[in-house]
Amino acid sequence: MIKKSLDEQISIAIEIEDPDSDAITLTASVKNSGGSEMLASTTLAVTTNGTKTTATFLWTPTTRDTYKISITAADANGLKTLAVPLLILCACQHSGVCDFDNTNGEIEGFAYAGCKCGPGRTGATCTDEFIACERKPCYGSK
Repeated sequence: MIKKSLDEQISIAIEIEDPDSDAITLTASVKNSGGSEMLASTTLAVTTNGTKTTATFLWTPTTRDTYKISITAADANGLKTLAVPLLILCACQHSGVCDFDNTNGEIEGFAYAGCKCGPGRTGATCTDEFIACERKPCYGSK
């Protein structure tokens, strides 16, 4: 499980070893809600030492969207393993505090963290102004 905020870099360390000493190919991708791959913003640095392959996947989410991170390992015989880590992303604004234990529900490895808004703010990401007397007049108001 990965818990990050918008504009905060995600770093995933990957280590895999093939019991038959086959060469391993690692690929990683991030797709947004429209299915577009975020190629320009991802990095996968791979190192192979004998039968062990290690990699570091780096990506920074910069826009409010839903994302799916997929990491695939494949050996020379065509055997593949797919990992889709759960990403809980926080998009709170206006000093809202991320509540990673309260999400909007997971969809294909992704969820938004809830926000605890400060005074005068409301909404899923604390972007809406809250005016206490707007809907129901307050005592002493006209």
